[in-house]
Amino acid sequence: MEYFAKGGPIMWVIMFVAFFGLYFLVYKILQALKLRYFFKEELPQLVEKENFFEELGERWNEVVTLFTATTGWKEAWQIKVFSGIEFVETAISISPLLGLLGTFTGLVKAFGATATSNTTKLAEGIAQALYTSIFGLLVAIVLSVALTFVEKLLEDVYMRGVLIRQGEVDGFRGSLDMEG
Repeated sequence: MEYFAKGGPIMWVIMFVAFFGLYFLVYKILQALKLRYFFKEELPQLVEKENFFEELGERWNEVVTLFTATTGWKEAWQIKVFSGIEFVETAISISPLLGLLGTFTGLVKAFGATATSNTTKLAEGIAQALYTSIFGLLVAIVLSVALTFVEKLLEDVYMRGVLIRQGEVDGFRGSLDMEG
């Protein structure tokens, strides 16, 4: 916390961006795990029921488009699965830039201290410059690594939905063929 306070006001903005990015990552992880569970556990039981589409719409609104659309279903499914990722990508892009902004504000503070020959203020300005740069880069690195994991998870869910829709998964062959 000491380092955070020394980083100046830009640190709060970077922290907000970090929480924003983490929020969307956690949201997408939970959505992907929920859909993965649905495809593995609930869908096989649901397919056997006569009122498949009614129950599907009531319980899993996320996948209704996947199973009911006759055209454009693949694109609609892709948008449904991957929506929100752009917010995380934005947080990754902005974090180092905010760190750089904090670097400049710290350097301005440091150069202002050189005019008065105040070495304490000079050191504080340089420290602020470095802390914000480090924090911005750390946020970007952590979010980038986490995003890679989440994208793999979402890709798995997307492909599972596509394969089930096309009837290419054992146990579903032909049972969800909507086109004929």
